Amino acid sequence: YHYNVADSRLQQHVEKGNDDGLYISSVASCQNLWALIMDAGTGFTAQVYEMSHVFLPKEWIMEQWEKNYYISAIAGANNGSSLVVMSKASSERNKEEVEEWELIG
Repeated sequence: YHYNVADSRLQQHVEKGNDDGLYISSVASCQNLWALIMDAGTGFTAQVYEMSHVFLPKEWIMEQWEKNYYISAIAGANNGSSLVVMSKASSERNKEEVEEWELIG
């Protein structure tokens, strides 16, 4: 996991995790800093993320849905920005779990 991650260092931490075979499984924010939980056992096959200075970057989310990515994690910061993580699942079961999160959110 990574915590106390500033916006400017987010990409570096995600790339390091990806290089180690990890995908983001959970995100949180406190005082405009990010916490990332990265895991090798997510069942994801691909992942994209967007750190946006608006709460939800709807256009970007829609573009990713068209590419068969599904929201797998999301968090908002005190300053109104958000981190949206979208993933592709390796199986129908994982895909259903990701879609369930979309219904909850």
